[in-house]
Amino acid sequence: MHVIKGNRILAVHPRRGAQAAVCDILARHGHACTHASTAQKALERIETMRPGIVIIHCDLEDMPGVDLCAKIRARSDLRDVPVIMISERSDLSLRLKGFMAGAQKFLCEPVDEKELLAQVEAVAARARPGAKPRGIAKLIERELKAGLLL
Repeated sequence: MHVIKGNRILAVHPRRGAQAAVCDILARHGHACTHASTAQKALERIETMRPGIVIIHCDLEDMPGVDLCAKIRARSDLRDVPVIMISERSDLSLRLKGFMAGAQKFLCEPVDEKELLAQVEAVAARARPGAKPRGIAKLIERELKAGLLL
């Protein structure tokens, strides 16, 4: 599988095992991933690493993930940084809150590796002027055309 590589990604998740799993998937596919377990630590890491993408779990200990997303969006220097939200819950109201806070994508746990990579690729492609989706997006497109996916 070939994805747009080299993104600096911050994964914000309250559980270390889930942080490690997400960062491992991303690292195996050429991304630099750093993690944080709270919104406060995430804001500190954002200052030092300047991520290209932020992945935020909805249920953080010190504030809801959608509030962290809104804080990121409120800053003019971070307004264009893509945000992907993750949650154990898939209810529509939570997804809508995430989108209203500025998230571009929303994933449900357990996170599927192919879906995570596809979503990272999609937001990375939109964040780069003139970039076109490759890799998993092309594979999905071929499978859709062949009738393998519904």
